[in-house]
Amino acid sequence: MICHQAIFFHKSLFNEIGLYDETLKLKADWKLLILAICKYNISYLHINTTLSIYDTSGISSTEENHKLLAAENEAVLYKEFPMFMNNYDRLNQLEILLAELKKSRLIKALNYFGFLKKIKHT
Repeated sequence: MICHQAIFFHKSLFNEIGLYDETLKLKADWKLLILAICKYNISYLHINTTLSIYDTSGISSTEENHKLLAAENEAVLYKEFPMFMNNYDRLNQLEILLAELKKSRLIKALNYFGFLKKIKHT
């Protein structure tokens, strides 16, 4: 994630994309950035220097807020990038299926006797 504490936005960005989504408790800055970069393809300049030092014990860093962070991320992604998320869901389903197949005695036997290319066990 880009360190939002060290980002400078041109005013025109807010005119094009809108302001921070104040309905989000923790991820309004992230939503603005993901929309700007991934949806609106804004130009940006990386400056390789320290612009900000911040405390990492803030509200979004506490473990008790991790579920809310994940829920807000997911809500934004499903709303703004539904086709990508549908593919992502399908990929997760296939990964679960593959993990189950890797546990199968039949697959292990076929693999052992060389009938399948080696399946990487993770």
